[in-house]
Amino acid sequence: MEERKHLTKEQRTFYLLLKKMHYLEVQEDPDTAQIKKIKLYLWDQIKNFAWNEMKRMAGRCTTYEERLEIQQDMALIFFEKLPYYDPLRSTPTTFFVRYFREKISKYIRTYKVHMTQYDTTNARAINAVIAEYNKKGIAYTLDMLSTKTGLSQRVIKSTIQHSANAKRANIDDEEYTIHADIPTPEDAYIKSENEHALADAIARNTTETERRLLLLRVNADGRKEMPYDQIAELTGLSIKEVKAHINNAICKLNQDDALRKQFGNHNQYRFEVEPITIQDEAVNIMAQQMESFLLQPNA
Repeated sequence: MEERKHLTKEQRTFYLLLKKMHYLEVQEDPDTAQIKKIKLYLWDQIKNFAWNEMKRMAGRCTTYEERLEIQQDMALIFFEKLPYYDPLRSTPTTFFVRYFREKISKYIRTYKVHMTQYDTTNARAINAVIAEYNKKGIAYTLDMLSTKTGLSQRVIKSTIQHSANAKRANIDDEEYTIHADIPTPEDAYIKSENEHALADAIARNTTETERRLLLLRVNADGRKEMPYDQIAELTGLSIKEVKAHINNAICKLNQDDALRKQFGNHNQYRFEVEPITIQDEAVNIMAQQMESFLLQPNA
């Protein structure tokens, strides 16, 4: 009984209903309708999590109909593995996420990895132009890529999508996270767009002093961020003032609507922080994430 006190709400739900389901299954005349009802109810408890995980891994390379098909595969693996789940040992999401990711990655590998020679040739051309622009520090647009490569914007978008699909088929065995050593055109394009969105947000929301302090804090020439006391010594400000300026800049970036829109519903620069207790930690995270952005020529 003591062990059950530490269960989450989801674990308690699964614990009670699995116990009831097991009881029904061992009866001489099992109530199959009731057993099915319990299984479907438990699937409903985790279905949104499975859907969100699938959108995270395959959202940009699948249609809505294809995502429904993947969801069906995840439901089947859920019912298959349900008898092996022990609510006293882990949460439902912790136990089932591995199996969901296996189904998602298998679908991507099976249906989304193939690039034609035409797509491959176009991808090389687009990558070469993107690399040239990046080397010169030029902020490029889709129209500029089209002019430089001689490809239509529609073909460029299609190639970027196919290239992304091929990349997403490369799944790490341990974490089932998608990775690749060579960035696709989509990666380079999105990275450039994100960098400029952040640079614009910094220019729009922060003062000259705040920007200068942020640059000192990330300390691009060093191996780690510059300590607050050293920043204070260089600028003539107190440590308290340095922290206040940097924290204020981060708070303003957190609330920037354009930055949120650029990164979708989830703004990776918005932190779940307690107002006082872990502000320094938020600054450290922000410093690490912004180092490459703050040093952009247009920033």
